Amino acid sequence: MKTVALLVGLLAVASAEWIDIDWSTVRPIEEFDHYWARLPAELQIFRNRRPSGRVTNGQEATPGQFPYQIALLSEFGAGTGLSVFVSRPPE
Repeated sequence: MKTVALLVGLLAVASAEWIDIDWSTVRPIEEFDHYWARLPAELQIFRNRRPSGRVTNGQEATPGQFPYQIALLSEFGAGTGLSVFVSRPPE
């Protein structure tokens, strides 16, 4: 089972190299109506509010600006991100 999972993971990484994303067309999830449609009515008031800017000051980051931040872009309704922490600084 571990071998199958490893092979699937390697295949996903290898196939991702061929994907060419036009980053100028990527939009925040908050701009999509289907994102807000799934939320309860009491959360709809947040639709037109600006982000607090606690992470990147509400500005688009350039590739490589935050090497420890990962964004997962896919076809499902919500995107996700995560931070990678290591015990040693990058070389």
